[in-house]
Amino acid sequence: MEASASKGHRHKWWWAAKILLAVLLCWLVLRKTQLSELVSLAKEAYASGSVWLGVALIPLAVVLAAWRWQKLLKTGEINLPYTKALLLTAVGNFFNHALPSLIGGDVVKAYYVMRWQPQHKSQTVISLIADRMAGLGGLAIICLAAIALGWGGPVAAEIRWPMFLVVGLLALAAVVLFVPGLARGLRLSWLIERLPFQKLLGKLRQAVRLYSDQPGALVQALAVSVLIHWILLSCVYLGGRALAPEAAYHSYLVLIPAIWMISSVPITPGAVAWMEWWYQMFFARVGVSATAALSLSLFNRFLWLLWAVPGLIIYIKGPGLPAAEQYSIEQVEEMLEEQAQGSTDERNRR
Repeated sequence: MEASASKGHRHKWWWAAKILLAVLLCWLVLRKTQLSELVSLAKEAYASGSVWLGVALIPLAVVLAAWRWQKLLKTGEINLPYTKALLLTAVGNFFNHALPSLIGGDVVKAYYVMRWQPQHKSQTVISLIADRMAGLGGLAIICLAAIALGWGGPVAAEIRWPMFLVVGLLALAAVVLFVPGLARGLRLSWLIERLPFQKLLGKLRQAVRLYSDQPGALVQALAVSVLIHWILLSCVYLGGRALAPEAAYHSYLVLIPAIWMISSVPITPGAVAWMEWWYQMFFARVGVSATAALSLSLFNRFLWLLWAVPGLIIYIKGPGLPAAEQYSIEQVEEMLEEQAQGSTDERNRR
């Protein structure tokens, strides 16, 4: 009881700190922004055909994302019909982008599939982890490829070494975490065993084991992720033709993947002001004003929110979806723990 109360108290303080940081970042972003220019850019965007073309292309990315997740589920022996995968992907988008500080879209998707196929609880979570890993991998591939193609250009020169450092550290961490022999050789086992997110590491290792045995599925997921993110980046670029025309297409391919990867770290609720701050920081390097960079970030959010609306409609109208109050990460963890206990009991009986 005391431990639970202490954990809840720390959680409240952590959220208070994140909100305070969001307020500070909002101030830093807005103090560099000309509101009259921002309104003018919004009017230009509304009248631009390229902006609405970018909006129209978003559903293609959603369709492909649902297909990627369905294939990863199938690798884990979960035969979820594509229509259900598409519906749940849309609902997950709503919870990720319209309610980012309340309930994660992955939790919603996991809870529904676990209810539908309770015998595959662990595989469900593993598929979602693999889906996220494939998404980050696709972003990194696009960014690194754009840096390589524009190696001598000023944009690549600004960001290539920080990106190589980040990707290199992630690759090293993955090897150390998922190759136990190497971890022992480097005498890092004691550190890994004391990390606070052991449950997540366990699921990551399971995902690596499952999909390393079927490399074709992983390569396919990465290829689809590259295509999905290329579409999304192109959508933002189409908006940028009206909002920040001085930035070349190549700049978007280099800068936005880095911004999205940084923004995925939950520094503020829903990356509010955190993403906007990085848009201003990075696009200033290619001659984009702080106001235009902010408008580009807001257009990015507009795309996400606009195509979260179908998820809301499906959630309200769609048959067979659990009620909203049933979703919580604690319930998903309890279901996984029950499954783990059942597996242990089965082994003991044998």
